[in-house]
Amino acid sequence: MQSNNTDDTCLNNRELTSVLALVSYVAHAKNCDEGVVLSLVQQHLDINSVNSIHTDDYNKAIHFLIDMAPVAA
Repeated sequence: MQSNNTDDTCLNNRELTSVLALVSYVAHAKNCDEGVVLSLVQQHLDINSVNSIHTDDYNKAIHFLIDMAPVAA
């Protein structure tokens, strides 16, 4: 399944930093390697690298990571 991007622009540095920060948070919260979380994001977005996330998929990536984060009790 390929993303249907109307914009071929990749994330800017701030957006990429946000995604990577959430990846780190989720990995720490789930007690797993960041590479595992990165792999799940890449698979979800059908990309080879987080550097390939298009601006149209930024919200999809953020929501996917937020859904993976544990809920505080």
